[in-house]
This record gives sequence, C-alpha cells and structure tokens, in this order.
Amino acid sequence: MHIEILTCQPGLIDGFFAHSIVKNALTKGHVTIGITDLRDFGIGKHKQIDDYQFGGGAGMVMMME
Repeated sequence: MHIEILTCQPGLIDGFFAHSIVKNALTKGHVTIGITDLRDFGIGKHKQIDDYQFGGGAGMVMMME
C-alpha cells in the first residue's frame, strides 16, 4: 500500500512515522509513505500556497491559479 501525504509542514509529520504502528508497517514493507511539500509548488519569493477567504470563516484556502 502506498500513502501520499500533501502538507505545507513536512517536518511535523516525520515524527509520527518513527514511534508508532506505522513504523512497524514501514519496517516490514507493508506500507510506503511519500510526503509532498506543497511549498515546492508555491508562488513568489515566500512560496505562498494559501489565499484569502471569500465569505468568511476559519481555516486556510488553497490558492488556485
């Protein structure tokens, strides 16, 4: 099984794979996990990936071109 994770903070996720049942699955080869950093595809000098909300509310809105 392959799991692909899309995130803007890949450093926060690495710790979960070192101390859990997921570590056992990775070690035995049952699972492969790929982590994609969304900032690699960001726009501008600061690699911006979020946009302003339209209509209010909490949370983050992904920027679309």
